[in-house]
Amino acid sequence: MSSSYFQPLPAGHSPEQAQVWHTRCRTAEAALARQVAAGVAPDAEIIAHFQAYVNGDITLGQAIGRVVDKLSRAGYRSST
Repeated sequence: MSSSYFQPLPAGHSPEQAQVWHTRCRTAEAALARQVAAGVAPDAEIIAHFQAYVNGDITLGQAIGRVVDKLSRAGYRSST
């Protein structure tokens, strides 16, 4: 799977690990697509939070929480 935002799958993963990585990557791509649809272009910091999720370093909830905190600090207000 090629991603427009995330680094490619690192070498050396088992097929099971690769499947989990691809699932996380698709989930993160969907989260970013939702953000873009809401009018918020992802910057390097936001992508880094989701990359950490794709890598398995943090949970999806942690990534989203960090993005929400960043957007709050930037003064973004959701219309939903």
